Amino acid sequence: MIRSTAIALGLLLALGAAGAPASAQEAAPVHSFAGDALVKADGVKVSQPYLLQLSFDATALTFSAMDGDRSVYTGRMAPKGKKGGKHTLYLDGPSTTAFFAHVAGRAATAAGRAVPVPFAGNAKLELTLKPDGSGALKIKSEVLTDTLGTIVFKANLAGAPPSATRR
Repeated sequence: MIRSTAIALGLLLALGAAGAPASAQEAAPVHSFAGDALVKADGVKVSQPYLLQLSFDATALTFSAMDGDRSVYTGRMAPKGKKGGKHTLYLDGPSTTAFFAHVAGRAATAAGRAVPVPFAGNAKLELTLKPDGSGALKIKSEVLTDTLGTIVFKANLAGAPPSATRR
């Protein structure tokens, strides 16, 4: 797990998406998204800041992402609609497991409880890119756990054009 996380983080830091050629990795921009995440669990509802760095290869339809807690997620993307500005992002197996654990951890913190074990869940990620490079990322997830029951996680994140987010 540590090795795969290090590999995915290396890909993200190289500004490329998983599976992209080395030359494409160097040219792929990193999109920074920020906003609030709503977490509901065990009768508690809190809004928490959420950050996500996203790099993708629109040709290979792959992406890498890292959140503010340095959790790394990878997966595939699929275009939505005919205009090409919207994509659905699908987490791969290990990233789905890691994301559900992340959501469970956020809920446990919000509820002041021990971190529960996630049993199952779903995650829907929708990326919208505008012609100027800015965009939005919506994340909706429900995770079933052993002690907190169903956890709801929703985030609406806004992103500036990649050139505005580079150092």
